[in-house]
Amino acid sequence: MLKSKTLIFASENHRLQTRLEDLENRSRRYNIRIVGFPEGVEGPQLIEQLKDVIFNNLGDEHFSSTFQIERAHRIPGGKPIPGKLPRAILMKLLLSMDRDTILRRARECSPIEHQGTKLLFFPDFARETQEKRRSFVEIKKHLAAKDIKYSLQYPAKLRVIYNGTSQFFEKPEQAREWMEQMGI
Repeated sequence: MLKSKTLIFASENHRLQTRLEDLENRSRRYNIRIVGFPEGVEGPQLIEQLKDVIFNNLGDEHFSSTFQIERAHRIPGGKPIPGKLPRAILMKLLLSMDRDTILRRARECSPIEHQGTKLLFFPDFARETQEKRRSFVEIKKHLAAKDIKYSLQYPAKLRVIYNGTSQFFEKPEQAREWMEQMGI
């Protein structure tokens, strides 16, 4: 009796954690994380500089006429010591369509530079989702070295296109096992 209740509670806990992660990811769907933007600019000036960087590097003709950055701020923490990467910026946009355009154009126009530093644009995900996506890094490097097409789909599912067919993996171990079977 006690063992079956424990299993029920564990299953319910897992279901609730999954729902919570999904809700957190949905609440971040208008956000972009920018890495590499120089320190020293904060507040309303930061929003104006981000608009300038986006429009100048990605082309303002690609964005909606209602493009608006609702807010932008640095990730909390102390200022980094000289020579270290500046703290990332979280930018929230009014429209998810503009967020998707920025992410797509940033990939197309890479590398993007501002004041001599390279800027990287990423979707903003919950910590758990980021960790799941990060767990595929070594596999993605290996696939890239072998020139095999892949993509990381939301929330954290690896899609590998090999010999004209798609394979999907939710865990890195599954992908490693498949790669061993295929001799990759």
